Formats: sequence, C-alpha cells, structure tokens
Amino acid sequence: MIDDIWDSSAWYVIQCAFPVNDCGASVLTTTRILSVADDCCKHCRGYVYKMKPLSDQDSRKLFVNRIFGSQEAGLDVAEEISADILKKCGGLPLAIISTASLLSHNPKSRWDSVRNSLVSMFEGDQDELKQMERILDLSYMHLPHHLKTCLLDIGKYREDYEIEKDTLLREWVAQGFVSRTRMRDAVDVAEDYFYALINMSMIQPWTMEDDEVETCRVHDIMLDLIRSKAAEENFNLVIDGPEVVAGEHKRVRLVSICYDGEEDGAILAAIKGSLSHVRSVLLFRGSLVPSFLVLKYVRVLHLQVAACERLDLTGIHGMFLLRFLKVVYSTTGEYVKLPDQIGELQQLETIEVEISDCFLGKPTSLPPDIVRLSRLMHLSYTGSGLVLPDGISKLRSLRTLQAVDLLESSAENIKGIAELTCLRQLKKCSTFHCYDEKVHKLEWKMRMDALRRLSGNLRSFIMGDDCHIVVPAHDWTPTPPPRRLRKLDLSSCHFPRIPEWIVHLHELCSLELYVSEVADGLSIVARLPSLPYFKLQTLLRKYPTNERAIISGSGKSFRALKRLTLICPYLTLDFQEGALPSLEKLDICFRYYVWPQQPVGIEHLPAATLRQVRLVVDDKDAEVPASELDQHRAGVESLLKRAFEPHHPAADITVYFGDYRRLGHPQSSPWFP
Repeated sequence: MIDDIWDSSAWYVIQCAFPVNDCGASVLTTTRILSVADDCCKHCRGYVYKMKPLSDQDSRKLFVNRIFGSQEAGLDVAEEISADILKKCGGLPLAIISTASLLSHNPKSRWDSVRNSLVSMFEGDQDELKQMERILDLSYMHLPHHLKTCLLDIGKYREDYEIEKDTLLREWVAQGFVSRTRMRDAVDVAEDYFYALINMSMIQPWTMEDDEVETCRVHDIMLDLIRSKAAEENFNLVIDGPEVVAGEHKRVRLVSICYDGEEDGAILAAIKGSLSHVRSVLLFRGSLVPSFLVLKYVRVLHLQVAACERLDLTGIHGMFLLRFLKVVYSTTGEYVKLPDQIGELQQLETIEVEISDCFLGKPTSLPPDIVRLSRLMHLSYTGSGLVLPDGISKLRSLRTLQAVDLLESSAENIKGIAELTCLRQLKKCSTFHCYDEKVHKLEWKMRMDALRRLSGNLRSFIMGDDCHIVVPAHDWTPTPPPRRLRKLDLSSCHFPRIPEWIVHLHELCSLELYVSEVADGLSIVARLPSLPYFKLQTLLRKYPTNERAIISGSGKSFRALKRLTLICPYLTLDFQEGALPSLEKLDICFRYYVWPQQPVGIEHLPAATLRQVRLVVDDKDAEVPASELDQHRAGVESLLKRAFEPHHPAADITVYFGDYRRLGHPQSSPWFP
C-alpha cells in the first residue's frame, strides 16, 4: 500500500520498484488528487475509487458519540444546531470529529455561536478539502494560547512521524512552554496539555501500553494547518523540500531539517542568517551536526541520525543554556562521545541516547563529571546499556533512569539508586549479555542485594523487556516494597514462585513475572485491587510436571483484570463461575498435545467484555511427519475454537502455531498487536 501520493511524478518513480509479471499481486494507492489517481491506474481506469462522504445517519452517529460517548446520552442535542453543523462538515469524518471535539470543550450555551461561525465561514461554494481546512482552522482558533504553542511545536516533525509522548513533553518543558504549579511538576502539567490536544482531535494517539498513550501522530491535513500557522507567526523553520531551501528565511527560534536533497553547503548558506538566536534544533541529517553545535542559545537539541561509525558531541560543551539532549542513531562502531566537562552544562535536564544496530556488546561509561548536573531529571542510554557513574546518588533531581547495566555497575553505585528520592521510573535494567552463572553468580547476588532498597516514589520498575536471557532472582525482596509502584516487569528475573511481597503493591496496574512453578501463586496476584494487566511465564524444564490453577469467581479475585497472558504450557486452568469479570483479552500458550491441558470453565468467562482470545500452540517438538503437519494443525485449531466459540461468539478467536519459547514481551511479539 502506497499512502497519500501528492503528484504523478512520485508515482512514476515508485512504480519502477514493482516487478512486471502475471503473478496477480495488487498495489493499493491513496491520494487526495483525482488526476494522480488516474495516472496510478492508466491501464485500468475502472479501479479508481472515490471515497464517499458519510451518510447523514452515520455522520450524526459519529458526531454524537464523539461528544457524549453514546447515542443515548446525546438525545437532547438540539436537532437544528447539529443539522447545520453536520451539513457544513459534508460527511467528512475528520471534520466531524474536529467539530465535535470543539463542542465537547464548550458549554452548550456557546454551541449556537460555533454553528454561526461555521455558517459564516462557508458562504459560497467550496470543495471538500477547503471545507475541512476551514473547520480545522476554527478548532485551532478556539484553542487556549498555551495549547496553540504546544501544537505549533509539533509541526517540526516529519509527515507520518511517530512522536514519542515522553520526548515531546520534555521538549515542551525545556522550551518553557510549560511551567510547574504549586502542586504539580512541569512534566505532569505538560501531560495534561498532551491529552487535551488528543481529546480535541488535534493529534492522534498511535501506540498504547497499559491504557496510556506511548506515541502519537498528526493527520496530514492537520500538519499542513499547523505549519501554515507556524509560518504566519514565524514560529519555526522546517526545511523539508527544495522550495523551502530556496525561500526567504527570517530569524527563527526553532529549526527542523528533514530534507536530504541538497548539499550541506546550500542548506547552511540558505539559513545562515536565520540561526543566530535559534533555541530549538531538530536534525534528521547527521552531516550537519557539527555546524549546529556552535550555536550558543540552543535549549533543545534533538538529533535523528542515520548510520555512522562515531558521533562526536564534545562541541556541546559551550551550550550553557542546553536543557534537553536527545540522540537517536544506528552504529556498528563507537558510541556517542559526550564532552568530559558535561557537568558545566548546569541547565541540562534530559540526556537520552538511543542506539540501534549496536554490536559492540559492551555498556557505556558516561563522563564522571555528569554527577554535577543538579537539574538532571531524565537519563537514558538504550541500546548499549549504561554503567552507573560513581556518585550517582548526587543526582537528586533524577526522575527517570533507563537502561542500567547492573552487572557492570558497582554494588555501591547500585545502592546509591535508593537515595534518589525523586526517582519515578527505573526502566530496562538489562544488558545481561555477558552473564555466566558459573562466573558471575556471586557478583550478581551482591548486586541484587544492593537493589533491595528502592525509592518509595517509584512508579515503574522494569527489568525484562530488552533482556535476552533470564537471570536468577534468588530470594530478592525489596525492603520495604515500593507501595506506589504502578508497573512492575521482572520477566528476566527467575523466581521459584510468585513472590508474596507482590500483594503489598496495591496501586499496581501492570505485572510481568517469570517463575519455576505457579503453585498457588495466582491467589497472591488475584488480591491486587486495581491490576488490569498480568503476564506470567513459567520456566521450561526438561522433565516438566503438570500443574492446575483454579481462578476463583468469588470475593475480589482479579476484579480489575482486563488482559491475562499466560505462557505456561504445562498449566491447566479452571475458571470458576464469576471469574475474571472485567476480562477483555486472553492470551494462552499450549503445548502441542492440548487435550489434557484444555481450560475448564471457559463458559464462565465474561461474554459481555471478552473480545479477543489469542491461543498459541507450541508444535516445535510435535512427533508428526511434515506431510501431515498441516492436517494435524487444522485438527488442533478446530478443537480449541470449538471450546471457545459457543460461549464467546462475539470474541475474535485466533490460533497460532510456533515455538512459545520465542515469545517475548507481548507488545513486540509477532502474535500480539
């Protein structure tokens, strides 16, 4: 599928990549321009399909649902007002959603004013695209000033770019778009702004985890509006094409270079006079990095660099106003080189480095001077792992610490984590690539013991999703358990059974564990009052024993659980009446011979809420001739579907076959969306 083709010349280039044969493959293209559609189907004009607007009935349904959440709640909406508004929207979904979002943030007493604004804007005939642009413009005009500023900042990203929420919030704070209040930190206030833009349909949530938005995107038409507004206000300079390079540029505070089609010298010459007071830089072009490191007033430096052997950032030592530094790049050589005197950048609040295609197999040691950064709140070095610097406890403002290599860090520095009282996220403590139980068993136990004390403010502790092996957890118990913890992922730590201290984590929303045996451990997790997601994996044994687990339907057992993932191929489940009353998604792994392991009490699962069942069957060791494998798989699939479908006809039930030992974190696994 080729989405959103803007001109015929682009299609002529793209089509050269496709083979010409009679194999029957199909290519789907989308465009807003009819002439481009005709050119894409020159030899088969009958295949051009023009999208039709929504019917009046569907338009009203979408309109009312977006404002009130249901049709019934919107019965009292004034018919005259809604009819006029929907008429101006012309059946265009984006226009309807944007207008409905605008109304939902205004009292009903002002709806008539919004209707009148729309009517006055659409006097005379206009095409559909122009109507939609006018409607989006009206939504923008009604934004409060602080949201306008944040929205204009999003215009610096490439079209269809997946924007990380955490990165965006930290950039807003660093640029001074958001300030802390008496009761809330600036990042928390920025998150409110972020969700306000989503609720008003200005940006679109894209990926989710634990019911929270992880990334967002901007609709192409909305991005056009944002950039036009930003240009009017001289808010930023976005170099994304040759016409922009050749244009006339005013002095700007924010610059984004997303274009690769000109020589470096041509781009630098074109914008040289515009950069003297630039405050924020987003660069998708590695060759230009040295030219931007000499700018003295930069507060935000965000580099998205393609493959390179070494990225030397020692030049940032003179950016004394720098608050945010993020580097994303791929390498097979050396890592990012930071200045030895990085502690002189006293305004620095965020250091994020993400490395892909990294094969050196050794963690990164940061300059010792980094512990002088008293304002540093976010430190992340994913891809290579991070050795904790001596004196880590001095970073008292730290809220996020990510990708720590526990084995390479000293036990003393690991103990220092407990003194970081502001720490909320201790994420991806991983990179156990060099762990050898015979060699490192004692060292590892010392480091796990050093990690027993955790900050009482900790919200997220992840030691699992990037690890390639499982390490022993021994009898590890945090003392005391961090009771405000909301996310706990210990799927790379091998526990004998589900730890009893888990029951004290009453605010937990996500839990992932790896154990030798289930035993009665489910009863411990079942008592967590607000847990919506639970994943459990059991150790693969050479001589496994079958287990049986009863999931009770009485009392408060698993009352909040919405998603259950069990990678326990020798566990038979018994769902009692009333079990898992809020369950929406169920993921279970089976061994190939599923008959003795088929769950009991499937009819007791809630048909009203359960909408997705995913079953994976491990047939790697199935003693079946290859010629008969497909037939046997069909029989197993039929058996499992017959067990679920009569009781859950509305659920999406899918059966997969493969080696369950290859299944990783559910967000990245091929059989989980």
